[in-house]
Amino acid sequence: MGGTDTAANPVEYALAALGSCQVDHLYSSGRPSWVLRWSSVKVSVEGDLDLHGFFGFSDTRPGFTDVRWTVELGGPAGRERLLTTSSQQSDEHCPVLDLFRNPTHPTTLV
Repeated sequence: MGGTDTAANPVEYALAALGSCQVDHLYSSGRPSWVLRWSSVKVSVEGDLDLHGFFGFSDTRPGFTDVRWTVELGGPAGRERLLTTSSQQSDEHCPVLDLFRNPTHPTTLV
């Protein structure tokens, strides 16, 4: 899309921020009651973006219409408990997920 395809574009960074935030809460909470094997953490994030809106070819929304992620965790506490606990904590406290889920009112300062 006009670049050399050697780095992420801004919307890819937004997806990466969401994935990072989902895992970051686990690192920073300091209160897990279960043990996680960090070497087995894997987060995948993808989103649907209509390029017609992005390039101004239509009135289609230029941002993501859907975003999905998966979190894979491993550890002695068991996969189900790890996923349930981590997903609930991350969903409640991830500020990047909050940006995706709720209206935000940005202001351009000139």
